[in-house]
Amino acid sequence: SMRTGGTSTVYAEFGIHTVGSFCQGGVTSVTGTLNPGASHIDYPPPVDIPDFSCSTNGSTTTDSEGRTIVSPGNHGNLNFQLGADVIFSPGTHCFNNGLTIGNFEDVTADYAKFLFKGGEFRLTGGTLTCNDLMVHVDGGSGISFGGSGKIFCNNVVFFLSSGGVTWNGNPE
Repeated sequence: SMRTGGTSTVYAEFGIHTVGSFCQGGVTSVTGTLNPGASHIDYPPPVDIPDFSCSTNGSTTTDSEGRTIVSPGNHGNLNFQLGADVIFSPGTHCFNNGLTIGNFEDVTADYAKFLFKGGEFRLTGGTLTCNDLMVHVDGGSGISFGGSGKIFCNNVVFFLSSGGVTWNGNPE
């Protein structure tokens, strides 16, 4: 089953397929074919979840334009300044304590892989721009995207071996 709420906009190029019901609530706009009677998927699903990890520690630096550059590797607590421009370099980033994008940060993550071994992937008030991003939650508590965050991404895949997903929306 799937339920939408608030003032969200959902666009699904290849449709929304649910085994149970689809309940469109609030002031929700849905574009795409709805298929609420889809067949169930065997558990575990027949999907090869990529196995990626980090063998070194990541780091942060500041470039000549004042942007925070995050190199691939293991990350502890990443704290960004209010309104910071943050760029995750291409490669694999592993988070032991989650990652929160908030405080009006502008975060870019192109050609990156995010592995959450702990904590949560949260977007609470910033902007995430990404292309070809793969996210795997394996030991973390899941993904939470709040209504005041903005996401502008293409070709993104989410795998959750643990945790859940909360995705709220307020379209512009």
